[in-house]
Amino acid sequence: MKIKNLEESGIVKLAVICNDIALLMVSYWLAFAFSYGFALAGCFPYALKITLLIGVLTIIPTSYVAPPLFLKRMTHGNDILGRSVYTVSLQTLFMMTAMSLIRHSYMTAGEVLTGSCIFLCLLFSERSIIHHHLKRFRSQGHNLRHVILVGHPWNLADIYHTLNDHSLGFKIQGIFTRKDLPESMQLPKLGDRRAVMAYLQEHPEVTDLYMVPDTDYTTETEEISTEPETTDAEAATRTITDGNGREVEIPQTVESIVCVGVGALRYSCYMQAQDLVVGVEDYETKAGMSRLYNYVNFDKFGTLPVTGTNGEPFVEEIIHVGPQVIVMSSYANVDPDELQSKTGIPVVMVPGSDTTLDDKAYETLRILGELYGKEDRAEELTTYLHGIEDDLAARTEGVAEEEKPSVYVCGVSFKGAHGFEGTEAFYGPFELIHANNLANTTGQTGAFDIDTEQVLAWDPDVIFVDFNGMDLIKEDYATNADFYNSLTAVKEGHVYSQISFRSSASNLETALADAYYGATILYPEQFADVDVEAKTGEIFEMLLGSNPYQDLKDAGYEFRPVTIGE
Repeated sequence: MKIKNLEESGIVKLAVICNDIALLMVSYWLAFAFSYGFALAGCFPYALKITLLIGVLTIIPTSYVAPPLFLKRMTHGNDILGRSVYTVSLQTLFMMTAMSLIRHSYMTAGEVLTGSCIFLCLLFSERSIIHHHLKRFRSQGHNLRHVILVGHPWNLADIYHTLNDHSLGFKIQGIFTRKDLPESMQLPKLGDRRAVMAYLQEHPEVTDLYMVPDTDYTTETEEISTEPETTDAEAATRTITDGNGREVEIPQTVESIVCVGVGALRYSCYMQAQDLVVGVEDYETKAGMSRLYNYVNFDKFGTLPVTGTNGEPFVEEIIHVGPQVIVMSSYANVDPDELQSKTGIPVVMVPGSDTTLDDKAYETLRILGELYGKEDRAEELTTYLHGIEDDLAARTEGVAEEEKPSVYVCGVSFKGAHGFEGTEAFYGPFELIHANNLANTTGQTGAFDIDTEQVLAWDPDVIFVDFNGMDLIKEDYATNADFYNSLTAVKEGHVYSQISFRSSASNLETALADAYYGATILYPEQFADVDVEAKTGEIFEMLLGSNPYQDLKDAGYEFRPVTIGE
């Protein structure tokens, strides 16, 4: 069996205890022989047996209280002597205490002390010899510990030269530092400290990492004072104000991110920053058509390391993947300052949004535009989305309330799928087109379950069905067909689809497409010039950079009339 580190091997530690037992027995046997003769000692009289038994039983706890030092690499002769004296003294104390508690014949106290002295001599000699041979063994390249050093080179220099003693069995792979090394300092630099995690992943043979502060504590010399404090790349930082009003220092150019919390990744995709992502939350590793930003980027996201779940960041995993910035939405379940402190990585908060379009959505785009250096993209999206809002408002604001058909949306998801009873007051797509949403009259806000008898009493002119609840509605129809067939909208064929947009909060591209489709149904004259499929493709291209509408159609999730129970 190959033992990589002797000092950590359980088998070696057991062997040491067994060896100590043997030395102890020899020591007390010799002490007895000196007092009574070797002939009598060779017969192992009862008193000697009892003494040896007590010695064996007490050496075991002694070994745990005073573990040996001679296997360790940074140990010297005086360390071995001190630990040997401590071990024997403790062993003798345990032994004398045990003898005082039992009523049997055993060696006298003087004979025990003589045995202890012999034990000390044998123990120190044996461990010194083994330690000497271990140093020779390690100096020949055996039983090595592979080491990397991280920190300021001036603080690492002494550690490097101390550990580079071949007899200690350390092999220094090199150092990681943000500093430039002067020619006089012959230290092997492996890279910037941010590359440590990647190096450890590629070199599993590394057993030790020594880290010191990256601050110069040495006395200033001409050579030190002329050394640049940072490289040009590292000096290039800037400060932005995040959604919580925090001043956050970030790299001048952000090249890698991890997103935490609902919406952070989605809005980063809208900003065309998906290539910067180096880790995702667990649900992003499963493709979902209800989250089109995930669907169109799944080839990338599906293979990335998992760095969190439902707004709970995995701190160690985030450190491991080493992003330059953590982007966190307000829906995350951790304090940004706490996460920044734990990881040492800047955390930028964005408001996120759970509605279709609001100030939080635009503020998120603005902050991300500044963060990614994509201000032009943020302005492009802001202008486009305001244009969508203005277009929908201009076409619908002039419609008199009495001319608007009453509308009910069902199958809306919230904390899981819901059937016909699942609806939403102030439903985002309907708000954009000023629809007469019956759920708005309930006093509720957001998604909720309604008593279906209330829907029957309303008897809405038009019903929209969210695809997320379609299967549950079909199941209910099989046992409750009379209820559905009594609704005017069902009888007259005024039931239409809505592509699910509420998955991990509001997906803008789908919600806006839903708004246009709903508008063509509710206001056919005002939207007679709108080709819904073409408009959907335009919205998808603008926000996602591609148009997956055909994929939605192939899966049966296109805009179309719906027959309840089909």
